[in-house]
Amino acid sequence: MTVQGVPAAYIRAAGLEGYLAEFTDGGHVTVPTLLAEIETRDRQCWTVKDGTEIRAVALTRIAGGEYPICEITHLTGSGLREWQDAFNEIEQWARSIGCTRIKALARPGYERVGRRYGLKKTHVLLEKEL
Repeated sequence: MTVQGVPAAYIRAAGLEGYLAEFTDGGHVTVPTLLAEIETRDRQCWTVKDGTEIRAVALTRIAGGEYPICEITHLTGSGLREWQDAFNEIEQWARSIGCTRIKALARPGYERVGRRYGLKKTHVLLEKEL
């Protein structure tokens, strides 16, 4: 499996718009907004590939400040057991740009996987539609 950062100019050519549509969270963010944030480098887009087959797509962003934090904000894919080591590559990249912490906003099922990579639950997100 290979992990690659994907520049905004290649999102459409790589066929990633469908994945971005999965990240729209019921209308809380739009595909054009995500694309714009990738173009301005406010977000980073990552693919996990098995040869030429895309197995997973993730989005990250860097929370600024004195101690930068890499946040994995979106993640989707199939065959998690086969590509979960991608977390290590994103962590290495985050370290290389000076991040002091990594966070992942994830569904409950990812908690078990995250623990394997040193992540621990620190908060619980509660939501209500209005």
